[in-house]
Amino acid sequence: MIATQTIEVVNAVSSGQCVVLEAIWTGTLAIGFDTLKPGEKAEALEAWGEHVTALVGGSHERSVESRSQTKGQLAS
Repeated sequence: MIATQTIEVVNAVSSGQCVVLEAIWTGTLAIGFDTLKPGEKAEALEAWGEHVTALVGGSHERSVESRSQTKGQLAS
């Protein structure tokens, strides 16, 4: 379980109907897991891309892709 988490947007790019966000996710563990202790932090570099395909009456259809990559080591 995660006690706290933050998302820091570090980059945003758009082109036409495509939007991509790059963000750093940081979570602080509430309980131990495997070799990790409560209070230790995990960090990941995330990238989300969204392509808006149709806009209809305030709602829209979309396709979403998400990729993540662990950034560095876990730190306490």
